[in-house]
Amino acid sequence: MFPEAILLDYDGVIVDSEPLYERVERRQFARYGINPSLEDWAQFKGISAEAFFRLIKEKYLPETNISELNVEWQADLLKEFRENLSFVQGFESFYAQALGKTKLAIVTSTSKEIITWIGENSNRLPTADLIITADDVQNTKPHPEPYLKAAEMLGIAPDRSLVIEDSVHGIRSGLAAGAKVLAFSTSLDAKFLKEAHAVVGHFGEITPALLDTIMNNGKI
Repeated sequence: MFPEAILLDYDGVIVDSEPLYERVERRQFARYGINPSLEDWAQFKGISAEAFFRLIKEKYLPETNISELNVEWQADLLKEFRENLSFVQGFESFYAQALGKTKLAIVTSTSKEIITWIGENSNRLPTADLIITADDVQNTKPHPEPYLKAAEMLGIAPDRSLVIEDSVHGIRSGLAAGAKVLAFSTSLDAKFLKEAHAVVGHFGEITPALLDTIMNNGKI
């Protein structure tokens, strides 16, 4: 059974941006003398910029203005994106095969500002039936609202949709929405992603048999 809609996270699923985020984060952490724990690094994946900076302020920089942090980090990040942003291996082939067979949506915790910038300054924002950003919802991942809103706007029942994610927050968002969830171990070790219906390393591992198993309530 092929999903009636495929709801894709953006960072780490469509584009190989997580190493770029981490590079910026390490530079900025070094600048402020921050040394995050491994647990915090895992928490950074898949959350909105607002949630990220709130976490940094609460745990590491209580006296720092969040708006100033955001400006500094975003300038650094967009420079990385302009020079180094690329599609995740196998995405373009998967996208070409899925196009026309099912509805496609991008559901991201990234801000509309950054997604718009990517669309205007690169060819790394594929055409989709719908794009949901952090600015389009009141509650970002791991809340189910982003995926519930995407399914509703596409006119598809959540359980007929396949969510593709690479973060714990994203997986929990998709599951809470009632969707089937396939996780990519592109950004985190597979051991962190076990809540998903299945975990693969890349798009090349997605087969018709795997999709059939997931969409029929199987777990791998």
